[in-house]
Amino acid sequence: MEKYTLKNLDCADCALKLEKGLKKLDSVSFASINFASSQLKIETDDITAAEKLIQSLEPEVELVERAREIPGTGESMNIKKELARLSALLVMFISGLIFMDRLEATPFHAGEWVVFLTVYFISGYKVLSSALRNILKGRIFDENFLMAIATIGAMIIHALPEAAGVMIFFTIGEFFEDLALDKSRRSIKSLLEIKPQTARVLIDGKYVETDPEKVETGSTVLVKPGERVPIDGRVVSGSSAVDTSALTGESVPRTFSRGDIILSGMVPVSGSLTIETTKIYADSSISRILEM
Repeated sequence: MEKYTLKNLDCADCALKLEKGLKKLDSVSFASINFASSQLKIETDDITAAEKLIQSLEPEVELVERAREIPGTGESMNIKKELARLSALLVMFISGLIFMDRLEATPFHAGEWVVFLTVYFISGYKVLSSALRNILKGRIFDENFLMAIATIGAMIIHALPEAAGVMIFFTIGEFFEDLALDKSRRSIKSLLEIKPQTARVLIDGKYVETDPEKVETGSTVLVKPGERVPIDGRVVSGSSAVDTSALTGESVPRTFSRGDIILSGMVPVSGSLTIETTKIYADSSISRILEM
């Protein structure tokens, strides 16, 4: 099972369409897309075919291996820049309404056309480009197409303020929707930071770092101060104050010693702990939280 990030995935319907398309490929035995985290889980022997399908269905979506992800280069939108753009357009639109009489008094209503078409095209270029791209692919009746038809129809009957108003307020609505989605994704990414990356396992008398997913039940794991417990288990030696806030929200560390059950994601802060694992990683607490 491989995990990938889908960059520029910005609608739940697109995610569903991609998932259904991937499942139809003969080379894909399993595919699941989590829209909230933009994560694709796929089991395939031909990832190139899957990538080509994604490009054909959603050209703007890019498949990125999770191992290649660079911290800080997520999909968090530049909120200030977008907000400034929309604010400027809204001011221009309202100004056009206020000075409507003067704009209509210009030769051939040129002032009216300039102001409202500027607002229309700058605020709606993404909608119009998406509508055109979908038409070329034979996918017509989506929200972008309907928005384009409605606003172009308004312009034909010379209802320029109405066309510009519909487009800018639709864009503002999309902005707040993306803002909420972006906030959710950032919360999910911060949650993923608590995932243990390695486990120090006792093998042939030596502790060896390995992937937590490869650790079997009953293995002996050493966790040093400041490291996250990789897998649920029982403390067999050592004593330490443990930060449990990632799982319980408690701000005060709890003391763990021999015989205590300790959960993955917790962090010893005052001493090392030797743990005998009681579960595999997939069944551990932190893994179950991340799968929710």
